[in-house]
Amino acid sequence: MNKELIEQVQKMMATLLGKVGDKPLTVLSQKYCDEIAHLAGNWILDELPHARIYVIKGIIDRSAHHDLLIVEYGGKAYLIDPVIWRFFKTKKSILVATKHTMPELLSEIQKIYKGIWRISDRVEKSGFERRLEWERRIETKVDEGIQEMAIKEAK
Repeated sequence: MNKELIEQVQKMMATLLGKVGDKPLTVLSQKYCDEIAHLAGNWILDELPHARIYVIKGIIDRSAHHDLLIVEYGGKAYLIDPVIWRFFKTKKSILVATKHTMPELLSEIQKIYKGIWRISDRVEKSGFERRLEWERRIETKVDEGIQEMAIKEAK
């Protein structure tokens, strides 16, 4: 796992979110982290087919649920937040932390995000149709979120 791959996935995510609206990433990255996590995990698997990637689901408070990725590759564990801008508006990278083991990263997640976290599932490489479905769902949810925000602002 290298800096270029992380930047590539980050650019792909920003491009996907930006296709729907011209709002800042902090706005566009609010409600669809499940689809985004699986899609980003698949993009990483395209480049690192032997990596083990896990979706980590968290409940930060009653109204905030979030999904992260742990990528195990090359003797290290990487914590990736594909929509990091949801909680950390000024972050420049989706790479949150690097440790030697998954348990170390799980502890780090607790320190950074708080809440309750669990390993949900292992990301398996999905076909084109499944990826396209995730992209459509993300685009639909981004559009719905922008519309909801416009209604709230109009009131």
